[in-house]
Amino acid sequence: MKDYRLSSWKKYPNELFYIAAMAALILQLLHLRYDLLLHFDKDLGLLSYSARSMVDALLLLLPYWLLPAKLRIYYVSIIVFLFSFWGLSQLWYYRTYDDLMPFSSFLLFDNISSLLLNSIKASMKLTDILFILPPFFLFILYWFLFVDTIKKTPVNSKKRVIYTISILLFAILIHLMNAYVFYSKMQNRTTCHLGIRYVNTVNYISYFDFNGFAKR
Repeated sequence: MKDYRLSSWKKYPNELFYIAAMAALILQLLHLRYDLLLHFDKDLGLLSYSARSMVDALLLLLPYWLLPAKLRIYYVSIIVFLFSFWGLSQLWYYRTYDDLMPFSSFLLFDNISSLLLNSIKASMKLTDILFILPPFFLFILYWFLFVDTIKKTPVNSKKRVIYTISILLFAILIHLMNAYVFYSKMQNRTTCHLGIRYVNTVNYISYFDFNGFAKR
């Protein structure tokens, strides 16, 4: 009897690896919700946050379908590494300053000192290891299951265009819904607009809480 699961894995390795990479990023974003955002916003809904996290992961990985096949694994590796670094940095930063660190601060190399390193060390928790487990298992999965089948199974340009457009349309839909839900709860709609959720934030963590990562 034919094993359709094995057939799908061999027929759609690029798609399945993309989904696996997306799942790894979503798990990391859910970790941030549990270990960071719920301390800031106890009413943060799991469903709405999960939808925004899915969009974040889809958009971060979108160039996968635009790049030549030989460059895709390098792109995924870079994105996953940078996001893991960003996420851990935000966990440690929030435990000290009750906010997220802006992207521009990552380039302030002159601020690196023994005091900063000691502050980071004091902010670390053993549970932070859980944050890097999803990408760790992702690449184990890639090397043992996908590395050969992906090379043997190219994705034609028509499919890549369909995937790209579908992802963009889905992202737009989710963020329109995200904006409308917030707008519909406003008491005085005459003084605000549909995009108020994306501009009416007081700090970096409130923006991330409201809108997710990829819209920053």
